[in-house]
Amino acid sequence: MCCAALIVVLQSCATMYIPPVKNSPLFVKKGEGQVQAGLTTNSFYALGSYAITKDVAVAVSGSATYTNLFKKGLWDIADPYAQKYIEASVGKINLMPESSIIMEIFGGYGYGDAINSNAKFYKYAVVPRYKSYYHLGFVQFDVGRRWSFMEVGGAFRFAVSNVHFNYSDKVTNENINCTFNNFHFEPNVFVAAGKGKVRPIFRWGFGLSRHFSQPIEIANKEYFKFTFHLSIGASFRF
Repeated sequence: MCCAALIVVLQSCATMYIPPVKNSPLFVKKGEGQVQAGLTTNSFYALGSYAITKDVAVAVSGSATYTNLFKKGLWDIADPYAQKYIEASVGKINLMPESSIIMEIFGGYGYGDAINSNAKFYKYAVVPRYKSYYHLGFVQFDVGRRWSFMEVGGAFRFAVSNVHFNYSDKVTNENINCTFNNFHFEPNVFVAAGKGKVRPIFRWGFGLSRHFSQPIEIANKEYFKFTFHLSIGASFRF
């Protein structure tokens, strides 16, 4: 049954795990702060960060798919999937204080959940409804430049997720639970331009996921998932 569940997960993995918007503050001194909010190709997002010393910063972020706002029946095209995610991290900032290139590294933890409220029919399984939640551990390296009128940079994240997947089998009514692990590589680049403390910010990135621990029935089956994402938002520094 876990084998069938994993096949369903592979079919819907892009919905269950959505690469989060990367929080890359590019701080250079104590007391700097930043908040951002915006829209991605599938979600709302908000994030914040603060340099508590000249060497250490904390960061938090969260996102929710647009489908969290839709109730079934509101529109005929409403997607039955909904996903939410939140994370927190601590980082070493200003790794090269004498250079104009800003570098920093963060490590943190994230939690997400996803639900499908409609029946889905796949080649190997029929799943009337599923719930999933996952824990994510990550390390992220940021690099960039800041000017009075612009900032540009990139983030490179390596992460491991532990996914718990639950559904009720339509035939037997048995409650099925499975757990499996994934590796994620998620680079992205960003540009914020404009004068003043509030600037528009644009991001482009992709995510590559691979299962490395899964039910023994298909342990020899490799699986890769590629996703591409865009976002636009507003960035406020203080």
